[in-house]
Amino acid sequence: MIKQVIFLSLVLLLANCSKESDPTPGDLIVGNWKISTAKVTVKVGSLTLVEYLVAQGLTAAEAQDIEAAFTDDLNDIEGNLEIKSGGTYSSTSGGSTDTGKWELTPDGKTLTLDKGTADEFVFTVATLSATNLNLTGDQTDDSNGVTLTIHIEIGLTR
Repeated sequence: MIKQVIFLSLVLLLANCSKESDPTPGDLIVGNWKISTAKVTVKVGSLTLVEYLVAQGLTAAEAQDIEAAFTDDLNDIEGNLEIKSGGTYSSTSGGSTDTGKWELTPDGKTLTLDKGTADEFVFTVATLSATNLNLTGDQTDDSNGVTLTIHIEIGLTR
């Protein structure tokens, strides 16, 4: 009987000990992140930008030059993204700073910047760890009967 009481006491004691829990996605994302990689691709309707420009009468070389001029600057982007507790952020790139609000779904799979505004951007969180944050997202514009989609992949580190 004494052995059973001791055993039950140990079980209850261990069950009541506090455990350090794993950080939540919201905890992990807060901090100062540096852009390490960026890749931008552009589609017009279902066509790549090059395919669309060739269909409009340009040569393949001309279309590739235009695409390179458009995407090279975006692919070479440098800067920081500071995600602050309380739901605000600031980003610095090319000497300019932008601020706004952020929201992360509880499962950590979707990051929305500036929700409900004209600047809203929804990212899919591909990777989120203590040192790496990889985001992908699409920005679509429907103007003049043409759908332009810019696909962004950003790798951030701390």
